[in-house]
Amino acid sequence: MLQNFSAKSGVLHAPIKLFTLGALALTMAACSTDEGAPAPSLSTGVFLDSAVSGLGYVTDTLSGQTDQDGVFEFNAGESVVFSIGGFALPAVQASAFVTPLSIFGAADVENPQARDLARLLQSLDEDSDVSDGISFPPAVQSITSDTQIDFGTDRFDAQATAVVQQVMGDQAQLVDADTATAHLTQTLIANNLISDDCTSDHPFVGRTAELSTRSHGVTGTITILNDCTIAVSQFNYDGGGPAVYFYTGVGQNYASNSFPIGPRLNGRQWVNDSLLLPIPEGMSLDDFDSLSVWCFDFNANFGDAFFGDS
Repeated sequence: MLQNFSAKSGVLHAPIKLFTLGALALTMAACSTDEGAPAPSLSTGVFLDSAVSGLGYVTDTLSGQTDQDGVFEFNAGESVVFSIGGFALPAVQASAFVTPLSIFGAADVENPQARDLARLLQSLDEDSDVSDGISFPPAVQSITSDTQIDFGTDRFDAQATAVVQQVMGDQAQLVDADTATAHLTQTLIANNLISDDCTSDHPFVGRTAELSTRSHGVTGTITILNDCTIAVSQFNYDGGGPAVYFYTGVGQNYASNSFPIGPRLNGRQWVNDSLLLPIPEGMSLDDFDSLSVWCFDFNANFGDAFFGDS
């Protein structure tokens, strides 16, 4: 869920909350494998490098422009194509957050293509103050579908400068790489998409594991990004069951010394989705080596993955 997103700062002001077991006591129907799945519902995402407003977007079922907070709409499982004026960016899986890194499948802000996209977006900001969000002037519509912009190549600077001057005026300059990556980094940190003080020393870092499928269509890939964050990609779950979260375990035993991690999962469909799971403060990768999509009320394991030592 997106909470208290401000176009002024381009960041979320409400951190992800972690839940204790006591707060999860609910009296709902059992976690049965034949329980009907929720109907698909409209989802919203945000395009971030600061919030970017005025980007065109098209999914299989929806189209429009990102609003003043960078928000776009999609239905579960859809890909989305964003466009700057008439110039289309590569298609990407629609999700809660899309950034220049997402567009090019980049691991970090030093990726040349992601870096160049950040430079272009920031250079097209109408008031040239990206701290209050990125908003395009009307002249951005002069950028057509046949515009040539080769991100991540030695042609980019000349091509992008021509586009920026076309939209912003003959004296406009392309934002330099260091400035653009610094701003993008700050935005990602502020939205808990990367950490500014996290190490990658634990032996589990870099490991991947596939979620088993036990019920409710759970599948996906778990990746240990660093000592603070776990990524879940290509995540599928039909949204059924009450009080379902990712839950930690040791040796795929979730009976004791375990804790929830990340957002509540039930109540919506997840189709080839991605999400990040921050490890709670005071906990570390020494405390667990397994993750389950776990129904708390009935101690039901919908699917799990082991990433520890055999």
